[in-house]
Amino acid sequence: MPFNTDGGSHRDGVSNEKKIVAHLNACNGKSLKLHELFGQEDLKFVQVGGSKSVSDMDILSSTGEKLCGVSIKNHKQGSYDYV
Repeated sequence: MPFNTDGGSHRDGVSNEKKIVAHLNACNGKSLKLHELFGQEDLKFVQVGGSKSVSDMDILSSTGEKLCGVSIKNHKQGSYDYV
């Protein structure tokens, strides 16, 4: 099967990143226990993406301080989105 060249794979990946960010904001990251990992309750998740950033998502504190940048991809078996 040939590689998709119409941009659909990129659009799907960006759409999935947005869905993941929305989910994490809705549950404050508790589904992944991120509030425990960072020791904070009011985390904010922001989609970054683009060619100038390695991160797909930034994790911010309630004051807006960047705590971490995250790539939402599986890099061990290629660079594809989890969802």
